[in-house]
Amino acid sequence: MSPAGHQRVYTVMVSRNRAGYLVHIPEIGRMLEVRAIDEVDFMTRDAIATALGISEDAFELKVIHAIDGTA
Repeated sequence: MSPAGHQRVYTVMVSRNRAGYLVHIPEIGRMLEVRAIDEVDFMTRDAIATALGISEDAFELKVIHAIDGTA
């Protein structure tokens, strides 16, 4: 947790491609490909946690859908 007691928030961009969805995680410099939109949270959390050596529940995600710009 951050000093203010809030969890770090990672913003990810999701866009559609032929095989499913691309997930861009700029803060760790990674791109993921998932087949279904319901895999975005799990796969993104796993990638961030693995890259940073932290727990998958140690942060929040803000997912922005590049298709329509909604969070």
